[in-house]
Amino acid sequence: MHDISLQDHHPPPAPHASPPSMAYHRKTIATAAAIGDLTSVVLLWSLATTQGQNPALPDEDGDTPLHHAALAPTPDVAAFVMQQTGRAVSGPGGLPLVSFRNTDGETPLLRAATAGHLSTLNYLIEQGSDVTATDTTNGSTIFHNACRNGQLWALVYLVNAATQAVGSEEEVTRLLLLPDLEDHTCLDWACFGGYVPIVQFLLRRLGGAAARRVDCKGRTGLHLAARMRQVEMCRYLVGAVGLDPSTNDAEGKDVRAYAEKDKRLLQALQVKRKCSNAEEAVDNTPTRANPVRLSFVASYATITAIVWTAPFFLAWYFLLPALILLSVSYRHKAAVSRATHRQQQQQPSSSFTTTTTKPPPRSTWLSEWFIAHERYVGLWVGTILAFAATLPILYLWPTSTAWSSQAEAVGTSSSESTLLASASFSVATMVAMYVCLMLTGFVWADLIVARPDPGVVLFDEEKYDEMMMLVGVTAAAPSVTVACPTCMIRKPIRSKHCRECGYCVVRMDHHCVWLDRCVGLQNHGRFILFLVFHILSVLLYLACVLPFLWHAVAAALPVHVHDASQVLRVFVLRPILPLFLQSLFALGTTCSLFALLLEQVRNVLRNLTSNERINGTRYAYITTSPCTGRIQNLFDKGAWANVREFMGWEGGKEEERGWKKKETKIDYRTLYDLSEVMAAAARRGGRGGREGECCEATGGRHGGHVHGQQEGQEGEEEGGVRCEGSAKNDAEAALSQATAAGGDEAV
Repeated sequence: MHDISLQDHHPPPAPHASPPSMAYHRKTIATAAAIGDLTSVVLLWSLATTQGQNPALPDEDGDTPLHHAALAPTPDVAAFVMQQTGRAVSGPGGLPLVSFRNTDGETPLLRAATAGHLSTLNYLIEQGSDVTATDTTNGSTIFHNACRNGQLWALVYLVNAATQAVGSEEEVTRLLLLPDLEDHTCLDWACFGGYVPIVQFLLRRLGGAAARRVDCKGRTGLHLAARMRQVEMCRYLVGAVGLDPSTNDAEGKDVRAYAEKDKRLLQALQVKRKCSNAEEAVDNTPTRANPVRLSFVASYATITAIVWTAPFFLAWYFLLPALILLSVSYRHKAAVSRATHRQQQQQPSSSFTTTTTKPPPRSTWLSEWFIAHERYVGLWVGTILAFAATLPILYLWPTSTAWSSQAEAVGTSSSESTLLASASFSVATMVAMYVCLMLTGFVWADLIVARPDPGVVLFDEEKYDEMMMLVGVTAAAPSVTVACPTCMIRKPIRSKHCRECGYCVVRMDHHCVWLDRCVGLQNHGRFILFLVFHILSVLLYLACVLPFLWHAVAAALPVHVHDASQVLRVFVLRPILPLFLQSLFALGTTCSLFALLLEQVRNVLRNLTSNERINGTRYAYITTSPCTGRIQNLFDKGAWANVREFMGWEGGKEEERGWKKKETKIDYRTLYDLSEVMAAAARRGGRGGREGECCEATGGRHGGHVHGQQEGQEGEEEGGVRCEGSAKNDAEAALSQATAAGGDEAV
């Protein structure tokens, strides 16, 4: 245990009387102040004062109203308390209220760092709070509290505020490296909680050597992350930072000992290390969070192919175990997803030794199989293989014996001729089907194996440092439409973070579960080509199989049908049942794929993505025409120009008042400013001039609306980013002026 010197603190004065216990709508001053309910606080404060009570007295834990107000999302309650108390609390020495400590030696600023509301932190620091203070229970600083609770933007702001307060970056670095009473630094707490963005920020400031520090028990941050089974944190520390999982602690246990029988954690510890020494810079290149595991794809594909082809040889009830297994996997996946979501909502305890946060259960191959994200890929591969094997099975079907015996068993008369001879079969159709199937397979392999990059947004150190600087200066967290709290990058316009893949994608359309890949700028065209070949393959399959099915049913039906049960008994015959089910599935697949293809073509002609079409109200550059109700998109340059842009050709030409003007090709990887796009839309007059005079009249309002909003609202993004009221608008305005990049959009 390292010896650390705690700053002098004054014990809380013994109150002469208890604080008022009156409540309004079941809220006391403490509870109302903690949630920022200024109205209730003012009312209760006035009632207590009227009755001769002192509402500023600390409670039994030594917490003053300012301690509770430090948890509020806005500084309004804290400002009211400071105004009413005259910045001091009655007691020995007349301590400043912002420096008053509770029984744990915690100041209001230390309490506010756990909540991470930037506007409240900024107010307390402006009132003279000590940014270097530590509590007496754990020896924690404001940096420890922010890292322990995953408050990234609060940590960024506090580092900048502390640098200005103490006037020395070396002193702030010393505080960041200062261990608490349990000999754990801020970096250790971030690793323990699995907060990858915080670790990324700290390592960029402290260097890669800070991650190799060991505590009094010989444990690094990798040991702590593995103990809590933080899979993503372990993958980052091993792959990007270069920590060695074979390092032993004081007890002689290496990191892999914590991952015993945990499949996902062992895979995270076996990733390829990009950095090998402490001097090398940390590699923050975006990597896929969930790599494809071929064993899971092969297992799902095998089960699916058996389910489709076994009815040709076995009775249908022999397939019940496989069907039950697949259905259980889907139900188990939903249950695990809900449990994982609840686990992510829990916060780590304030102690490594007495933590109440339970690590997730160990994952085995079987448990991982039930929740594998590759199951849709396996289902697609198995279905394609089964359908491709259907025609060879029909070629070899022993109709002379098996078919006749089954027909007699159900009381029907069957012809002795083969199904192939009785069907009007075209060899050219079969050859065309297999050609289309091969082309579909080639495009599918190109999408997920050869060129899997959908257009990942790369890490930009300059943008990152600029974003961190503005957070510290403006004391406001950037909107999730400006910065991705997971990838820690400045997001270009029309980009979106994918939770399944774990990175941001340029001009993202959607995440395709059948490919287990995102569809974005780099592979959108190949995805549409994949849909075309897929539809042709299914249609040609139906053209080959339906004649077989028709003649099989006609041959099996009795001459005189007396009741419906005779028809039903015919459809359970082995060649008819699988053909009938496959035909129904193929028809449904054709309708679904065709609808998806039409939607994709429609979006291309209008320069939209599926994400923008579904969540269009979140984006300032997409509005609805008040005259026609049609979507107006700033990026819509006309059908032909949109197609040229989608195909990657150098921008098309547009007609403007009788003369030709060359369109500028948009690079969506570096598009942070809407000014040029807005200017081009203004020249086109609304939506390419096709909305008529009414839309021309509203074109100016449309552009002003975009310029004023700059950004949409995003409801899906994770990471716990909090926007601080009006300060958020100031931060985004400053970010736009500094980088000429206002209007980043993502869902």
